[in-house]
Amino acid sequence: MAERHRYMNEFNQLYHSSAYTLKKWQIMIRRGLVWLFCRRVYGMNLLFIYHYPSTIQYRDQLYRFITKLYFGVRIMYKEINKVEILGHDVMRITLGRDSFRWKAEQHAFISAPSISSSPQESHPFSIVNVPTEQSNEAIFLIRVHSGFTRRLRNYLTSDECQGVPLYLEEPYGTPHSLDSHSAVLLLAGDTDVTFTLGHFLQILANTHQGESAVKRLHLVWHIRHAEEVEWISPLLNLTVEQRNEQANINIGVYVTKSHSSDEPLPSDGISNRLEAIVPRPQRSFGRGMGRHGLTTAAAELIVWRRGRADLNLVVKEDAQRSKDPMNVSVCGPVQLLQAAKKAVWEVSIMKAMVDGLVTIDFFEETLGA
Repeated sequence: MAERHRYMNEFNQLYHSSAYTLKKWQIMIRRGLVWLFCRRVYGMNLLFIYHYPSTIQYRDQLYRFITKLYFGVRIMYKEINKVEILGHDVMRITLGRDSFRWKAEQHAFISAPSISSSPQESHPFSIVNVPTEQSNEAIFLIRVHSGFTRRLRNYLTSDECQGVPLYLEEPYGTPHSLDSHSAVLLLAGDTDVTFTLGHFLQILANTHQGESAVKRLHLVWHIRHAEEVEWISPLLNLTVEQRNEQANINIGVYVTKSHSSDEPLPSDGISNRLEAIVPRPQRSFGRGMGRHGLTTAAAELIVWRRGRADLNLVVKEDAQRSKDPMNVSVCGPVQLLQAAKKAVWEVSIMKAMVDGLVTIDFFEETLGA
């Protein structure tokens, strides 16, 4: 009995000692988190309140510079393999990718110190294609605005241009795989097609390798003018060549405005000057090439329509053909995002009441291009 009491006393002492140690560590961790929270809040308040308004533009650059040092972000030097000035102030820049790896939906920061306004100036651009064994290139589709993109375009089209070195920061963004769905509907507007086309090409590549469950792939793209399809025509041509019969592919292009010849020219006449410097590709076609740089096979795959797509009808038809989980991903202006979200919600309710619930996953993205 005395031995039992001794063991019980030792156990109680050990238990209370462990509980005390655990409680002590909890208090220390809690105090540390409170200290970190207070320092972070106070520091952000100081940065937010006590600063010169003219320095606000440099805070993002400082943050990204510190991030590079802390996380060891790779910055790679790249020479431009090819630059194409397309219609309506859009550039298609092709870079050699070498060790550069990325997935659909990711973007990279591009900097060009020789034309930048500051040493730390860099801007994010989406990568329109996906890496494959057949291709050793990374393609960027860039809308020309004011600032960096305009300086880059003007320099590349100038007579004294001898090439401009570019620096790429490692791809950013968390990619979302769509390969687990039976049907995928991709909606895009204007240059935001860089997001959806990346997924489109990624799914086709995975289907070809037997790594995707997608049986129906539908791309809906809204553009202002029909000739804008040349922005992605080389990739669409490649899609037709590498298409797999296991997936049913549909591409719908919706032209929302009349032909450019029926509309007034830009006030600065930039488009005319560019065409004089770099003729537009669609003006001359190679063998087997059709209008807007499309091959005959690629042109037959595209369904052309005027006006905006009836998203309720598009989502409904795709959902009716799908018996398994479906995904709807959209990237474009706010109006397109809202219309797509409303269409998915209404079709989901209808399918739930009539045929039983068929899962429709919805994903939206805004690139601000």
